[in-house]
Parts: sequence; structure tokens; C-alpha cells
Amino acid sequence: MPIVRSAGKLISAHYDGSIRPYLSLLADIDIPIIEAFTPPPMGDLTVAEAKAAWPDKVIWVNFPGSLYLEPAEHIEAYTLELLRTGAPGGRLVLGCTEDFPVDQFEKTFSAMGRALATYEGRAW
Repeated sequence: MPIVRSAGKLISAHYDGSIRPYLSLLADIDIPIIEAFTPPPMGDLTVAEAKAAWPDKVIWVNFPGSLYLEPAEHIEAYTLELLRTGAPGGRLVLGCTEDFPVDQFEKTFSAMGRALATYEGRAW
């Protein structure tokens, strides 16, 4: 890590799925970004819990792939709640590291966009 950091680089580690058993171990490692962090319903740890356990780490969320098949209203509500509970204090990146059904792309990402706009207090 010192060599990587001296070159101005950041390291991320890919942890998705059930990671609660590694909560304290991940707190102790010198990796600044936990990438592909998957909150419930697919994972077993909320973003708020992860941020509390890892106060010096960025949480790069993998939006749960099981939600792509849900109605747009559910995706929007889930995203808004994720932002309300996980975004305060920064250290949050919202992404998609799942393979997802292409026919669900517009519905899913439009719903996520509406939630982001609502969270930011902007009209969609």
C-alpha cells in the first residue's frame, strides 16, 4: 500500500454478498475503498452499518441486481432510502456491478435517476 499510495493511486477491494462475518477484519485492513458492496436484499449489511464500522473507507455500492425486476416505484423508493441512510457524510459511490437484463435498463436507471434528483431536491 505505501508504494501504491506514493504513486498517487487508490486501491479498492471487491466485496459483495454476505460480508457481515468480515466486518471487523475489513475495518483493520488498509484498503480505502470497498467496491461492489451489496446491501440488502442481496447482501447482509446496510450501507449505514458499513459506514459506521469503517469510518475511514469509501463504500462503493453495487445496486442489488434482484431489484431490476421490481416495479419502477419500488426501485425509486429503495434508491431514495439508500441515499437517505447512506449518503450523509459522503464516502458513498452508487454503481452497478451486476449483469442486468437489458430490457430493464431504462426502467431501472430512470427510477434511480428520479431518486437521485429527489434526494438532491431537483425536479426530474
